[in-house]
Amino acid sequence: PIFSERAKGAYFWDVDGNRYVDYMCAYGPNVLGYCDDEVDKAAAEQLRIGNCVTMPNKIMVEFAELLVDTVEM
Repeated sequence: PIFSERAKGAYFWDVDGNRYVDYMCAYGPNVLGYCDDEVDKAAAEQLRIGNCVTMPNKIMVEFAELLVDTVEM
């Protein structure tokens, strides 16, 4: 079996140092790829504020509206 060691953009590397194009998109990061600097920075900033709270936060509502606007036909 192949074991991954790291990933960046559209690629991942196995423990032997071989680079692969991630055609499966890791079942998630298929828009921006892995380790996107802007996304990682925004996520780290949000973690400092709070990442899991009982009540909705305005950023959750803004994100939901953005998703709806993005996929709406």
